[in-house]
Amino acid sequence: MLFPTELRLFNCHENEISAEGVFQVQSNWHESDGWGTVCSPYITFDTAEHLCKLLGHITVLRVLKGFPTMESLYPVHLEIGDCVSGDTSLEAAQIPGCVTSNWGGATCDHSANIAIVCLSSKGLPCIRSQHCENQNFL
Repeated sequence: MLFPTELRLFNCHENEISAEGVFQVQSNWHESDGWGTVCSPYITFDTAEHLCKLLGHITVLRVLKGFPTMESLYPVHLEIGDCVSGDTSLEAAQIPGCVTSNWGGATCDHSANIAIVCLSSKGLPCIRSQHCENQNFL
């Protein structure tokens, strides 16, 4: 199944047990928009855990926010609300299982960008994952 959005961690730092980075999306229907960030003024631990699992990791270890220095690099594409694992009514959402704004309709800015630290699955290094750029974390 082709999801409406590709997901990744950008400016990722990873070791054998964790991966951390800024959560980014790219639309499969608006590819000219390129990669962009996802913001949330009130991300919950459950939502962050859902995002980690979508990226193929085990769970979330920590939630970070901010990174306004990314403003000149990537636009804010989506604002995320709550995510519910297993909610079939949200399977085809912009981010599967999550309530989001329309593409480009976020009301928050880069000061609310989502960055997460996930517990890695199987200890695979970040650079082997399609969901993580091999760069230093901001």
